Amino acid sequence: MSHIVPLKKTNRLAVMSLVTALLTPAFAPAAVAAVVFGHAARREIRASAYAEAGDRLAAAALFVGYLGLAGLAVLTASFLLFA
Repeated sequence: MSHIVPLKKTNRLAVMSLVTALLTPAFAPAAVAAVVFGHAARREIRASAYAEAGDRLAAAALFVGYLGLAGLAVLTASFLLFA
């Protein structure tokens, strides 16, 4: 008898959040989308009682998204102060 465990389906919003987070260095406003998609993905994953995979993807996207937003805030502040 085989003990095959079925794989969990990965949440699509988690994948979208990670993709938009990876676009952040090239397109700074993508950080906002990464944060929004990341929070929505984590909410959906929790609502499914973790029947879907992707919580770590969404967490990574949130980290990169918030890092991008912080970088954007620093750049904006330095531009306003020193320009």
